[in-house]
Amino acid sequence: MLLEKERRMYKDWLDRWRVFFDPVFADELLNHEFDIDLDLIREMLSQNHVGCRADWAKMFMFPVWLARTWSLYVLDIDHKKILVMDPMETMSGNMKLKHEESAKLFLKGFCWCVNNICHGGLVGSLGWTFSYNTGMHPPCSRENSGIYIVHYLRDYNGLYIRTLTNGELEYLRKKLAYEIVAMRGNKGDFPDFMYLEILE
Repeated sequence: MLLEKERRMYKDWLDRWRVFFDPVFADELLNHEFDIDLDLIREMLSQNHVGCRADWAKMFMFPVWLARTWSLYVLDIDHKKILVMDPMETMSGNMKLKHEESAKLFLKGFCWCVNNICHGGLVGSLGWTFSYNTGMHPPCSRENSGIYIVHYLRDYNGLYIRTLTNGELEYLRKKLAYEIVAMRGNKGDFPDFMYLEILE
């Protein structure tokens, strides 16, 4: 859904500052280290899939499903930096403990894929720094982690992210539910209550 919105916003621009990836990408690198589906990764890195030249982007954003909750790994190519954002560990020193091994494994797989599939500039796996973004907001529940990841994907500009109020969090949850039901290609019927909302 977010990829589709990004595609519509940029139209045919091939040069973008960031690229969103499907959670399947991170799952493939983290859970199939020695048996990566190269055809799947090649498709996910392709211009047809992401809507731009992935090898021209400065920042890559990957939703990660880890320990039954959502996190976001943000790779800044120019600064060789990985930012880990975990909405459940925002006030805890446990974020590094939870993510360090996975983030390193992810980076190793990502660099290999970009260098061997995209044939863009060489992306080395050495010299990267890892940051764990704490103090953004109070820790959220497991159920809200996905909503926060959508917020991070939409609002993180490479430097800052604003804090959601409880009202904004609830609004975002409802908006996402509506957009999923109403998105192009969804063959299901609108629930009756949505017709009333649309008419009002």
